[in-house]
Amino acid sequence: TDGTGTAARFRGISGITNDGTDLFVVESGGHRVRKITTAGVVTILAAPLTPTPGYVDSTTSGSVRFNTPIGIEYDSQSQLLYVGDTVNNRVRSINRNSPPGSTSTHAGSASTPVDGVVGGLSSSSILPGVSLRGLHAANDGTRQLIVECTTASAASIDVALVSTGSD
Repeated sequence: TDGTGTAARFRGISGITNDGTDLFVVESGGHRVRKITTAGVVTILAAPLTPTPGYVDSTTSGSVRFNTPIGIEYDSQSQLLYVGDTVNNRVRSINRNSPPGSTSTHAGSASTPVDGVVGGLSSSSILPGVSLRGLHAANDGTRQLIVECTTASAASIDVALVSTGSD
């Protein structure tokens, strides 16, 4: 339930990050991503009002569907939020600006299984049971998303693969 302060309700928080101003929370039980402002106002950033699992990328926030998202990271360089869409075996990004809540799939697929994830990862690789664990920024400016999958204990994905590179 959206609301301010204690009036807001959540279903299974499975990740939290911030962009320096607002907090962003992943709800695995609600299959959505929510935004909490500094005033304590909680709103849905990406997903419908009624918790509905599924897989839909969209430029319209209310049309987006996740299935048990786990883990969220904010990349200040691209200004995108990255979410591990666990049951859909994908890493997805959310634009928090324009249009807010629009999503894209940048890594993963339900149709091309691989054994593990380390090395050779492509946008069509399956990421079995993926959950996002972190974002690593190296001194040389490269960035990697740290993911965990059910078939590999830990792996990393170059953010250049999951973003447009220079954004």
